Amino acid sequence: MKAAKILAFAVLISPLASVPASAQQPARAQAVRPGTTETLEGCGLRIKTFKDCKAIPGQPLDCRTGTDPKTGQAVEVYPGPEYWRKEQIVGEWSGAGAGITVYEMKYPADKIPRIVSREAFAKWAEENKLPAEPDISTWIKAVSGLDATPAGTKLKGEGDAAITPYDCTGGANHMECYLVRSAKAGRTLLCVYELERGKVDVERSKSVVKSSVQAIGFFAPKAVVVKQQPNSAVNGKRTYSAEFLASKQKVIDGIKNLKGWWFLETENYLLVSNQKNRQAMDTIKKDMEKARTAFEAVYPVIGEIKAVSVIRVPATRAEYLAYIGPEYKWSGGIWMPSKNELVISDSDWGDNRSKAGQIREVLFHEGFHQYLSYAADGEADVWFNEGHARFFEGLEFTGSTFRVNCQQSDAALVMQMVSSGRAGLQKMFTMSHQDFYAAKGSDKERSEHYSLAWGIVYYMNKGALCSKKTERYTEIPLRYYLTLQRTHNARAAMTAAMDGVEVAQLEKDFIAFWKDSGNVRRSASQPFVKERLELLKKLQKLPEFAGPASSTPSDGE
Repeated sequence: MKAAKILAFAVLISPLASVPASAQQPARAQAVRPGTTETLEGCGLRIKTFKDCKAIPGQPLDCRTGTDPKTGQAVEVYPGPEYWRKEQIVGEWSGAGAGITVYEMKYPADKIPRIVSREAFAKWAEENKLPAEPDISTWIKAVSGLDATPAGTKLKGEGDAAITPYDCTGGANHMECYLVRSAKAGRTLLCVYELERGKVDVERSKSVVKSSVQAIGFFAPKAVVVKQQPNSAVNGKRTYSAEFLASKQKVIDGIKNLKGWWFLETENYLLVSNQKNRQAMDTIKKDMEKARTAFEAVYPVIGEIKAVSVIRVPATRAEYLAYIGPEYKWSGGIWMPSKNELVISDSDWGDNRSKAGQIREVLFHEGFHQYLSYAADGEADVWFNEGHARFFEGLEFTGSTFRVNCQQSDAALVMQMVSSGRAGLQKMFTMSHQDFYAAKGSDKERSEHYSLAWGIVYYMNKGALCSKKTERYTEIPLRYYLTLQRTHNARAAMTAAMDGVEVAQLEKDFIAFWKDSGNVRRSASQPFVKERLELLKKLQKLPEFAGPASSTPSDGE
């Protein structure tokens, strides 16, 4: 996880007494205004939205790793009710104190499994069809969280659509809810209009809401082709599994109903965005493919990657924050396993050069998290994962070759920690994710964790090669990676990595390296990739690491 480097600006406010009396009055709540008609061809629906409301991508689901009982393989699993709900959301629009969410009834609201994988949910859906007369109120409560009862006179919609108003409770804001049913189309929708009290004049907005719901129209869904940018680059050097191709198509299908969204395709990535600055997106595409060559050179792909690596870049920071949620509002980019996406924020400050540098740093950091998740198919210890993510922030490319530079700010902090006796390796090796990110700790404590993890990884990959006595430590990260890839178990990976290593001696040698500024300077130009490839071949001859890499890494430093 990488924090954004956001600048803060001071604002000088004049004394209140100098402000005209009219300016002190709160703004009068306004009625929502009719917007344009959105046509969702992929799901066969027309709906009239509000002015200044924009379609928003669906929120990611929390997930964790489970075990498939049939295959024994690690799979991503989700809370069943949340997955059930998300699969029935047709569209969401938000803006100017108002929001619209449209749900379509597809699955019954009973017997929903507690935990599901994608495959398990598909099987459940096949076995649990909607009854002829479903319990509407139960379904509304399950899908929207609202207690709803039919109320008022039914409205006539487009064609044979019958519209039933519902009284709804359960939200802090005012809710207008309508059930829309078309016997001819065989479809049932729940349309929830949320109006922010104090910002929106609720009574004056009701007629606009009614006009919106009565304008809903059904038609036969059409095949939608999402715009692909002409500068996509897939050269066909790699072959892809059916699972990989299916994951790619699922992402493309997911933006079909989002106005202005498009995608770029590369050998390893699918970039989706509604950005108008296509040059910046092309730069991201090129940077990530370059970074991928470095990731694979240091930690080669072994076996088959089953899902495309997705990079999502919303057009504005506001859209980014709405997508990732308030918990990560401090971030400039984040790898979200729950969504299988790397999401990047477009900074609102700085010149183009500063912005490009910031985005590139975040891309390389979060991009490694994404790569490791697919290449190793297991959750790594935080020191290994965050240490390497920070390590790869130092990537620099010259033609087809790359080098990994020493991060000067991290190096300075590691040296301070070494000098004050605060560079304990055993504590870092056993640190939990929660303790590492120091949710209740200080920013200083969190920074020290990041820098120490970087210092360990930098030493194992480059610093240890400065001395024949310590070069054996370069086996540690490779042993860890190879074991994690085969066992999907971080504890087993750590055991294999530290086999034959005395942590106390490793810590002494680590401290000696960082106390010797000459060694630190020499390590900056120390080549390490070719040495690692030789070491990889050596390790793979051992029974516990047998198995050739499936791709040939590029040249590195």
